[in-house]
Amino acid sequence: MCVLFFAPSSDMPKDPGLPGIDKVVHFALFFGFVFLWQVSRQARGLQIVLLAIGFGIGVEYMQEWMAIGRSFDLYDIVADSVGAVCGAIAVWQIRKYY
Repeated sequence: MCVLFFAPSSDMPKDPGLPGIDKVVHFALFFGFVFLWQVSRQARGLQIVLLAIGFGIGVEYMQEWMAIGRSFDLYDIVADSVGAVCGAIAVWQIRKYY
């Protein structure tokens, strides 16, 4: 994830013409991050979600401060946070039924 988040903007693929695809990618990365972390450990979901959200916020601030051509985007934080929460909910539902 860090490689993707801190790659210079010139190294990123060009927009494929799908509006909002960047937010879908953020959602999917954080969904997978929290989902896999919770599945691999018997850790508390809230702690993992809060750490993931904090990581997402930190990444956005670092992108703004680093000279890589990337900028802070509040909607990326929203997508990261929603993905993290949904990843935790998915694990909770799986554990509830299995």
